[in-house]
Amino acid sequence: SYETVRLQNSIHYEYLRNGMRERNHMKDRVKLEGGHKKLFLRKEKTFVNKLYEDFSFSNNNIDTWGIFEKFLDKCQENDIELVIIISPMHARHLNIISVTGNWENYENWKEDLIDENERISEYYNNKGFDIWDFALLNEITMEKVPSVSEPLVEMEWWWDSHFKAKFGDIIIDIIHEDLESENLYYESLGKKINKENIDMHSHSIRSSLEEWKRQFKNDYNEIVNLQKNY
Repeated sequence: SYETVRLQNSIHYEYLRNGMRERNHMKDRVKLEGGHKKLFLRKEKTFVNKLYEDFSFSNNNIDTWGIFEKFLDKCQENDIELVIIISPMHARHLNIISVTGNWENYENWKEDLIDENERISEYYNNKGFDIWDFALLNEITMEKVPSVSEPLVEMEWWWDSHFKAKFGDIIIDIIHEDLESENLYYESLGKKINKENIDMHSHSIRSSLEEWKRQFKNDYNEIVNLQKNY
C-alpha cells in the first residue's frame, strides 16, 4: 500500500525519556540516505547556504547570549558544578565556518565565553567554570568520509555532523579524569581554554585547519563548490 511505501522511506523513532533518540536512529538514517557522504553533503548544504550565510547568536528574536549569561549566574549563585563544552566538529564542518567567512566571529565567540565566565565568577568571588574546547583537528575529527560510491562503508566516529556515542564517552572520561595533561593524545582531543592560553590555542587551530585544507584538498574544494553551486 501507499502507507507501507511511505514508511519504508522515512524514520519514525520516538525520543526517549532522557531526551535522546533510540540507538539505531542515526544508523538507519545513514542507510536511508545512501551512506555517510550523502548525509554529510545534505547537512553541509544547509550549513553553507542557510545557517552560516547570515550567522547570528540570536535566533528568532531570542537572545541566546543573554540566556547563557543567566545560566552562568544561576549556577554560580546556587553553587552548581558546571562544565562548559565546545562540542567536537568534523574538520569539514570547521572548514564551513572558515569558507563562509565566520571564522573571526567563531574565535571571538570563544573569547566572549571566557570573558563572561570570568566576569560572573568574579562577581560571586568564585572560581570560573572549566571551559573545554573539543572542536579541534585530530585523528578523530579528520576521519575520512567514505565516498558516495561507498554507501556501505561505516565511519568509526561520526554519523554526519553528529559524533558517535563512543567519542562522547571519551569526552566524558577526559573531563571527569582531567586527562588533558596525561598525554599528547588526550590533549589533541580536548583542551581547557582560558584568558592565558586562548590566543595560542586559536592560532594552533587555524594552523591545523590550513594544513587540513592542503592534505584534504578534495574535501576543501567540495565545501567551496557547495557554496558556489547552490
